[in-house]
Formats: sequence, C-alpha cells, structure tokens
Amino acid sequence: MIGSEHSVAVPDGFFKCVMSLKDGEEKAIAFYYTNRTSQQTMDSAVCSVDDIEALTGMDFFVNVDSRLEKRIEAVYSLKDWR
Repeated sequence: MIGSEHSVAVPDGFFKCVMSLKDGEEKAIAFYYTNRTSQQTMDSAVCSVDDIEALTGMDFFVNVDSRLEKRIEAVYSLKDWR
C-alpha cells in the first residue's frame, strides 16, 4: 500500500506530450491521467500540449520554430493519431 497512510508521496496524475513533424503533417497531442482507482479512458485524458504546459509550468518542444510550436501546441485531435 502507498499513500498518506505510509508517508509515500503519490502524484495526483501523470502526463505525456507527443509531437510529430513527419511528412509536413505537423501535429501534437497530450494526455493527463489522474491517479485514481478507476480507469480513465483515452478520450477523457486527451488535451493540448498548452494545457499540460499551463498545468506544469514547463515549456515543451522549445527547439521547434516558435510559430509552428504555438500553432500545434494549441490544438489536438485524437483521431489524427489513430
């Protein structure tokens, strides 16, 4: 067992940010999964990279041209990745 009963820090959730610059079809997507006992669907976890940046205070993909970064971090489409 982990958590407050055993003085083990457990984060509220975890995230992943992915970017693809393949074949001129630039896209990005992010996910945030909460640490709960129930399962969370991919549809409910999907979000924009900007959402994760706002949540964490981190800036991802800093080596990408700033105009491209701004454009693709703001939107997401799960169907584009299936």
